[in-house]
Amino acid sequence: MRAHFPDITCLDFLHSYDERWKNGGYPRASIGYQSQLDLTIVSGDHVRRRMVEKGADPSRIEVCYTNVDTDRWRPDATRRAEIRAALGLHPDDMLVIFTGRLTGEKRPQLLAPIIAALRRRTPARFLALVLGDGPERGQVERQIRALGLDDVMRTLGRVGDDDIFGYLAAADVFLLPSQTEGISVATFEAMAMGVIPVSADVGGQGELIAADCGFLVAHGPHEVEEYAEILSRLAGDPALRQRMSTMARGRVERHFALRDFGPRMAALIERAGQLRCESPRAAIPLALAREWATQVIEYTRHEIALDALWSEREQWCASNVELPLRQLLRQRGLRFVRPLLARPYRWGVAHGMEWLRPLKERLFAAARRRGW
Repeated sequence: MRAHFPDITCLDFLHSYDERWKNGGYPRASIGYQSQLDLTIVSGDHVRRRMVEKGADPSRIEVCYTNVDTDRWRPDATRRAEIRAALGLHPDDMLVIFTGRLTGEKRPQLLAPIIAALRRRTPARFLALVLGDGPERGQVERQIRALGLDDVMRTLGRVGDDDIFGYLAAADVFLLPSQTEGISVATFEAMAMGVIPVSADVGGQGELIAADCGFLVAHGPHEVEEYAEILSRLAGDPALRQRMSTMARGRVERHFALRDFGPRMAALIERAGQLRCESPRAAIPLALAREWATQVIEYTRHEIALDALWSEREQWCASNVELPLRQLLRQRGLRFVRPLLARPYRWGVAHGMEWLRPLKERLFAAARRRGW
């Protein structure tokens, strides 16, 4: 685009920075291409700081929080009473929920140990619900059984948005012991519903969660006990929970309401246009631009292949079912053969060999029937 249309305005919008993914993810790539971008917009100051540490120009990076629809996500006393009654909770009982995909970056393996430590610390009544599915759900359920937590902790699997709204309306505490986050959308929603966040101190969570409306826990060898201590304090003090609930709702209403996102983004797009006029980026030779585009396509092909392999691995881990060796070899063989046949197939179709199309469909249908 830069090579063909040097007068257009180019900007990008980035969410989080993770050193373990793509060597820093899209923010790392954005730093490399900053000389061709008029402006970079990030959804939290933690991303901006990390990019500047890595050599980015701070004058070309601006923060625009994604925010939350506080008209939709708001406390609902009727739903709260309905859900809590269905769960058998008394008015002063504490309901703790976790929502999210049960994968390593969310560290769901900490949930049951935290709840076990909480039960040792407090005589107060409470219930913990895990909403979500993923490859580590089986491990969480085994931990619940092994630790004897069936009476105070349940997994509900994946639930719809309306159910999430209902459970948040009923909840007192939102527990999120993640390995990594940007600024968690789920935390935005929970706080808008008046639910107190108890979160890992990672990413931009500290930009959203203040001391008067939630808790941040640093990673470390004693964090399970730290989480349990915070939850124990909240479980034994309904008045404290009410005060912090009000403060959590007030914070997102004042500082992170969705109505502020549009005007902020519009102003930043206008600024990007001004920067393009005042200090335009250097033009790229067309030949170099074509080579970069070709490399992007190749990288994308590799990424798609690796994603497919990773998805297959996660499915195997989740099911704990070993495929028969013959079926496994067939699947591996097809993955090897298909890329080899793709190029001659496309060449043949391009040169009028239309009989290849129905042949391909018949072969694919046969493979599906055989479970290949």
